[in-house]
Amino acid sequence: MINLIFSLFSFLDFLGVLVLLQLCLLCYLYFFISILIISILIIFVIINMSMQMHCWTLDHVSSI
Repeated sequence: MINLIFSLFSFLDFLGVLVLLQLCLLCYLYFFISILIISILIIFVIINMSMQMHCWTLDHVSSI
């Protein structure tokens, strides 16, 4: 009887470890995706700014 309870507890412990692993994987995935999105946004903003600066210098040169 005690052996059965002990095996049940170890099984629950194993399930808990699995759930923890899944949570960690999920958090890692969310972290990775958010970093990816943020880096894409930053690259997009940098490209946009450089294009605007390029256009501004072209306008400036043409006005002179």
